[in-house]
Amino acid sequence: ADMVDRFKADYEEVVLVGFSTGGSAILEARRKNWISRDLRAVLVSPLVRIKHYWILEPSFMTAYNARYNWGWSILDFITSPTRWITDVSHDGLFLEILRKDPVSPQILPAWWTYSYIRYADRLQKWGQSLSPTERSSFADTLMIQGSSDSVVEGSEGLKFVASTFKNSKTISIDQGYHALLNEGLVTVPGRSHSVQQKDLLPLVYQPIVDFIQ
Repeated sequence: ADMVDRFKADYEEVVLVGFSTGGSAILEARRKNWISRDLRAVLVSPLVRIKHYWILEPSFMTAYNARYNWGWSILDFITSPTRWITDVSHDGLFLEILRKDPVSPQILPAWWTYSYIRYADRLQKWGQSLSPTERSSFADTLMIQGSSDSVVEGSEGLKFVASTFKNSKTISIDQGYHALLNEGLVTVPGRSHSVQQKDLLPLVYQPIVDFIQ
C-alpha cells in the first residue's frame, strides 16, 4: 500500500498488474482494504484455486487438526517435498531457463500449502459475503487465464473474479499455459488438414495494453 501511494504521488494513475501469486496478493490487498478500491487491476493466472485443491484441502486440514489435537502432524515430518515443475509455457527456452534458475525454489514447504488453503478459504468466503453495492465499488478488473493451465484451476478463478467484481472482464486464452506473460507458439489446425503456428503473446498483451490505455 505504501508503494502504491508513492507511485500515485508521481503518476496520474496507477494500475496494478499481478501474475499468479502476484494476482492473489492484489486480491488479498482488496480483501483486507490495504489498497483503495478505485485502483484498476490486471490479474494474470491469479492463484485463486490451486490445481488438485479438492485433494489437498481435506488432506492438509486433517493433518492440521491432528497437530492441534495431538501435538504433532505428519506435516512436521514432510518439511521439504519436491516441487512439481510442470510445463507452464510453450516457450522451450523459457522453460529451460526456469528449470535452471537458482532463485526458483525446487522445494515447496508443506506448511506453505496449508497456509495457502487457509487463504483460499478466506478469499472465497469474502467474495460470497460482498453485497451488490460492494461488488460495484471496485474499479475495473481484467483477468486473463490460460485454458490449459496446469498450476491453477482457471475456471474457478474466472468464476470468482466475474462474480466478485461487477466491473470485471475475463478472457480465456485457448491452449494457454500458466506463464502467459512468457508464452510461445502453439500448433493449431490449418487449411487442408495442415497445421500452423500461432503466437499467444499478442493475445495476452494486447488486452492488457488496451485496458491500461
